[in-house]
Amino acid sequence: MKSSCLQTLLLVVVAAIATSCSSSGTWEQIGVVGVDSGQLVLLDPAYIEGGDWVPEGQGQEWRVRYWGRDAARLAPDFGESPIECSDAGTAMALEARIKERARQQDLAVFTWAQSGSSYDKCAEFSESARQAGQLNFAAGHPGLGVAFATVHGDGIYPVMGRYDGDLLVEVRIDLRLDPEQRLPAAP
Repeated sequence: MKSSCLQTLLLVVVAAIATSCSSSGTWEQIGVVGVDSGQLVLLDPAYIEGGDWVPEGQGQEWRVRYWGRDAARLAPDFGESPIECSDAGTAMALEARIKERARQQDLAVFTWAQSGSSYDKCAEFSESARQAGQLNFAAGHPGLGVAFATVHGDGIYPVMGRYDGDLLVEVRIDLRLDPEQRLPAAP
């Protein structure tokens, strides 16, 4: 008897979970999002001006990254990328020296002086193996936002919303779209 009650209870719980996870409701396009850096970030816009979002060039964790087909040829002289720097001036000077060496030797190398800004962190997450990551508040706890890469890089991606009646309950951006399927960029 106990076994059949347990099985019934389990079926009720599974049915309740399936009902709450169902995708009932209507999906419709609610807008588009333009991408010019191959990545997106999801966050509350209040955090941009609220002090937790660190603007480009205003971070305190300076480093220079270099990469490309010939990057390994620079490592003996400059060290492995990324190279930690004490301040902005040091980072900018190092980046200039790397660029000059690459130009002199006709090396295919790209450089980037990073300040530890929020944009820099988004780019690091987008380029990681998981292509996504959690942005933390200045105090160190999670919740500032989530950054992620787009599959096909730059372009205009449709944003879909699912409504349950008049209530927006889910938002989706399909990043798998082929470039030909994406909406054309604005003129």
